[in-house]
Amino acid sequence: MANKTLEKYDIHVFSSLSSQNIPGIIAIENYREIDGMLYVLEETTEGNTLQEYLNEGISLKLRKYFMNEILKTMQILHHNSPKIILGSLDPASIWITSNDKVKISVGEQARADSEEWIDIQCIGYLLKTMFPNHEYDDLAMQCIHKELTTMEEVISVFKHHRMIDGINIPGFRSKKLSHMIIAGIVYVLIIASCFSGDVIWDDMIITQPVFTTLYRLLHLTSCIAIIDICTHWTSLFDEFPCMSDTNPYKRMLGRCIAIIIVLVITVFILMCLDKILL
Repeated sequence: MANKTLEKYDIHVFSSLSSQNIPGIIAIENYREIDGMLYVLEETTEGNTLQEYLNEGISLKLRKYFMNEILKTMQILHHNSPKIILGSLDPASIWITSNDKVKISVGEQARADSEEWIDIQCIGYLLKTMFPNHEYDDLAMQCIHKELTTMEEVISVFKHHRMIDGINIPGFRSKKLSHMIIAGIVYVLIIASCFSGDVIWDDMIITQPVFTTLYRLLHLTSCIAIIDICTHWTSLFDEFPCMSDTNPYKRMLGRCIAIIIVLVITVFILMCLDKILL
C-alpha cells in the first residue's frame, strides 16, 4: 500500500532510488504507475521532522550537524548515476530519527538532471530557515545567487565558514536594535552586581583581596555560564542530558540540571578558596 501519491514525477528518480539504499534518503521500497499517477511506498521512518525540531528550538551545534548531514546526502545524489536533483528542501519533508540521523523524503520536484544549481539554491533558502539569526546569511546568498556551482564548493564553504561578522554574543547575534538594547542593559547589571558592593561569605564581610577578586570573577563566570546554557551560545553544554531534546519540558529540565551543576561547582571552588585563603 502506497504512503505517497504523486501527480508530477520523474520515473527515473524512483527507479534509481528503489534499486539502492542511499544514506540520508528515505528508502523507496516499492512504486507503481497507474493512470498517470505514481504510488510510492517508502520505508517506515520514526522520529520528528526538521520543521518540528526548528519549531521547538534546537541548539546551533545541532542545526549545523543536521545541515552538514543534508549536504553530504545531496552530494551523494549529485554523484549518483543518473544524477538526482531534489529540487526542493522542505523542512517538513526532512526527518530526524531517534539517533539523530537525517532522512530526506524525495518528492515530486526530484529530477534526473544535471542542473546542480537548482539544489544549491534550495540549500540557500534552507540555510535562511535553519539559521534565522543570520549566522550563515552570506553563504545563503552565495547559494541563491548561483555564486557556488557544485555541492563540493558548498560543503567546503560551509565547513570553513566564519559565522556572523561582529559581536557574536547572545542579544547581539540577531542584530535587532531592541534585542541589543535589552542585552546591553542585562550585561551592565550583571557586571555591576559582580564588581560592586561587599563580598559576603559565610555571613561575614570578606576584605581579603585575593579571595574577593576570585569571588567576583567566579560570580561573573557562573553568570556567563548560565547565559550560555539558556541560549546555546557556545554549545559547550549541549551534550548534557536533555539539553538538545525536542520536548520543551525535557529541554527545560536539562537546563535546570546544567545550571545546578554550575552553581555546585562554583560553591565548591569557593569552599576550597575559603580553606586556603581565609
